[in-house]
Amino acid sequence: MENNLIRRTKRLKRCHQQPFKQSRAKVQFADLPEDVVRTSVLSRNWRHMWTCCTKLRFDGVMVSRDNINAILQQHSGKIVEEFEVKFEFDSKLVDHLNGLVDFVVSSQTKKMAFDLVPTNPVGLLDRYRFPFERFDNGSISRLQHIQLSFASLELPPHFSGFLNLRNLDLHLIRSTQKDLQDLLSQCFNIEWLSLVRCHIGGEIKSLSLDAYVPLTTLPSVPPCVQPLCLDVYVPLEVSSLLKNTCKFSHLKYLQLKLRLYYHDSGNILSLASFLRASPCIEKLEIHFNSYALSHLYYQPIRRLPQGEYGYLKNMHITGFVASTGELESLLHVVESASILEVLTIEAAGMLGKDIDYEGRLKVEELTRRYLDGIMLRNTKLYMA
Repeated sequence: MENNLIRRTKRLKRCHQQPFKQSRAKVQFADLPEDVVRTSVLSRNWRHMWTCCTKLRFDGVMVSRDNINAILQQHSGKIVEEFEVKFEFDSKLVDHLNGLVDFVVSSQTKKMAFDLVPTNPVGLLDRYRFPFERFDNGSISRLQHIQLSFASLELPPHFSGFLNLRNLDLHLIRSTQKDLQDLLSQCFNIEWLSLVRCHIGGEIKSLSLDAYVPLTTLPSVPPCVQPLCLDVYVPLEVSSLLKNTCKFSHLKYLQLKLRLYYHDSGNILSLASFLRASPCIEKLEIHFNSYALSHLYYQPIRRLPQGEYGYLKNMHITGFVASTGELESLLHVVESASILEVLTIEAAGMLGKDIDYEGRLKVEELTRRYLDGIMLRNTKLYMA
């Protein structure tokens, strides 16, 4: 009897002349045939295909607001695990963006990205106030990844934090020191944190939107953070930094992007506080971009007490001009890293500009002269 069983399959009716790219799980408008987008996203043949998507990404340049709203209506009551939008921010879009946040709350989203772009320098101060108050306890507990760009963060009273957040990416964010600290301190399970060109309190004194406030203490982040990227344009206050007691007990990878004026170049040694606060760091990257000049032989080199960086294996420096402050910082790390395996130094001119052959030789000569007798014999040094 089993041999007589016949399996009947229903042939899917092609709803369009052009094939649909189904190789990726995340459906984007670029995958759709052009005339489908031109006719209607909600055509009868495409309607049910949209309702099965668990990952949505919208680009405001390619997709109109009406089409986005129509698609969200089709997904009403459905689970959307990843939701991403990218728009040029306009204050007229606030209500629309708030509606998108409401959709995130109701769709049990785990990964949320609001990548907003400033339209022009005039509107740099007019950011989107992200409405944390619209999140309920359920949506707060589900979110694991958050990416926010060009927004202001104002936490509501009694904010309990994103308890299961693993990844937090903040770019061009305006916030107070208290709100940012409260946000981070309530994210107990965060594993990856990036803060780039964020303005935390004080005034913006740079056209590039970098915060210009004295760096007197290290950022307050949960101790379980492992990779940390800090992109700063700040004067360094050496005495306060060296007294810092903050700890990154699980930090393994630290990337520092530093843009410094000439008068700050002598305080670079204070950045040793980052390493003192990170006893388990394994890889260190420092990207200099400064007005500093190369060290002169008659200038004194300051030395800090030797640290204990027993896990540091790899150190990579770019934009290195062999200034006094850069050499002081380099020597402190090298003599304190007991198992350093690779040291890579890329020379550059002022403000990261290309350097000529003679300048490169001078940087290399200064570097090797001061490293002699300090660097471990088995450490591999690469100069570029």
